[in-house]
Amino acid sequence: MEKRPLIGLLTNDLVGTYQYSFWSGMKAAATEEDCDLVSFNGGAIDSADQNKRMRNSCFELIDLSEFDALIVLSSIFNDISDLERITAFLDRFAPTPILTVGFTHPKHPSLLVDNRSGMTDLVEHLVVEHGRTRFAFLGGTASNPDSTERREALVETLSRHGLALSPQLEAEARFDFGLAREATKKLLDAGTPFDTLVAANDNMALGAMEALRERGKRIPDDVVVTGFDNIEDGLWVPPALTTIHQPVYEQGVNAIQLALARIDGHAVAATTRVSSVPVYRGSCGCTSDSMAAARRSIHHGRNWQGSKGAFGGREHLQATQIECESTLPSQRFSPFLKDLVDAIWSDCQAGEDTATRLRFQYLLDVAKTPTDSFDRWQILLSNLRTASLPFLPEDPSLSTAFEGLIHQLRILSHERALQQMGLQGLQTQQWAREVHTTGLLLSACSEVEQVVEVLAREATTLKITSLHLVLRGEEAVADTHRLHLSIHANTRRPPGDNDRNLSKQDIVRRIVHDRPFRCAFVVEPLFFGETQLGFAFLELVSRRGMLLDSLRGLISAAIIGTRLGDQLSHMNIFPEREDWDPRE
Repeated sequence: MEKRPLIGLLTNDLVGTYQYSFWSGMKAAATEEDCDLVSFNGGAIDSADQNKRMRNSCFELIDLSEFDALIVLSSIFNDISDLERITAFLDRFAPTPILTVGFTHPKHPSLLVDNRSGMTDLVEHLVVEHGRTRFAFLGGTASNPDSTERREALVETLSRHGLALSPQLEAEARFDFGLAREATKKLLDAGTPFDTLVAANDNMALGAMEALRERGKRIPDDVVVTGFDNIEDGLWVPPALTTIHQPVYEQGVNAIQLALARIDGHAVAATTRVSSVPVYRGSCGCTSDSMAAARRSIHHGRNWQGSKGAFGGREHLQATQIECESTLPSQRFSPFLKDLVDAIWSDCQAGEDTATRLRFQYLLDVAKTPTDSFDRWQILLSNLRTASLPFLPEDPSLSTAFEGLIHQLRILSHERALQQMGLQGLQTQQWAREVHTTGLLLSACSEVEQVVEVLAREATTLKITSLHLVLRGEEAVADTHRLHLSIHANTRRPPGDNDRNLSKQDIVRRIVHDRPFRCAFVVEPLFFGETQLGFAFLELVSRRGMLLDSLRGLISAAIIGTRLGDQLSHMNIFPEREDWDPRE
């Protein structure tokens, strides 16, 4: 059997929506290309934060002779800006091909987002369309190139309009929700007025919005707030967050494709850029793209004059395809769109709605994307209406029936979006409860073997398809590890002699390379305070990274608890005494 390519991702964690979306895109592409993946969630290099620094042990697991390519996210360098330090870290993995994401390096090709174009268009919009003049900025870290480029684009665009970014209205919030919330409160307390707050990512923008609401500020009336990334969370806050869309999921797909090209020996451009475009919503005072499309459709209807073409005919289908190509870009969806048009015409004539609803529901299923949105389908219906009106016969009853069907499809699209939102929320709540229950069971364990058995029983409930628990030896043999639990594809394998005394170089080989089936593992370091405990290799269905990190913490606490309990029992703190009274 031909060896599958093995690609590693080096990231800080999968808690952030950006990182998790990127990993999801990598997984989808790896499935398509038949690759093995391992995500090393190793925190930030040289971080002052103990938890982030303790995660670095993940990177020590990388066996350089066995990985075919490595993809490195800029998030692991959030706390350092020294090129020599970054180079020294990356050189550890030579000669493995490396692709950097979110930053450039002279030795390696990079995948970048075009920060400047999106930020320039956004700031231009805020100044020209909304008349905003006093800008505040929440940045990531001084060493992060994305944050730097976004700030530079902001400053340059303001300068063209005779405006400036005051140093008193800048703060570094390190892409963090909580830090951004506190930084915004400090900006408000400082007293320098601002009417716009631009954040270098959505997490910071959402933290800023929470602080502004706590201080009684109205968004967007008092302060416009904008972000960058277009994460899903920005859709659900009131008002919805104006942001800049970068195709994060697609970047994950692109990263796999570029890594495979390097593995195959093909030339790769020094820099590959993906576009970014503003998405205007309520937090800047705009309506959504679907509302804009609906307005265009209404305006078109007022000026509608009939056409000689037949409804459902070649001219009509061509017009429909042209209007809808922005929402259904792939030609493979054209037959489904034709079926929908045919069903609408049939139901208009018969005074029915069943065929139209069924065809639209089918289109919702076959044309959905991993980053699907409610806006997308509302825009499609508006564009479908715009393309269809000129081909309707001059019969008021048919026009009324057509408008009624379009209205029903809008409601159907809205219901589907609410169902998906509700399902995601329920699934997250359910897994949170399951993690909590698992935590209670782990807290009652007094021995490592009990911890192992709890995890083995709870893996299926937690939707973990594969789980490998590797624990570090005690002080006398601290450089070796033992594989205590090995579940792969929902099947538990009993540990053997080869699972003992594993070096760090042996761990990846034992868990990843010895498996006959394709895998996509997430490596979570286990630690408590300054004590390294081992590693958990997990393969799970779609779950939010924050809950994954919670599980890591629960396992770590259970392991350290068993060790402390064992130490206390050997210390004989409470010696037996015949005259001892527990009431004393």
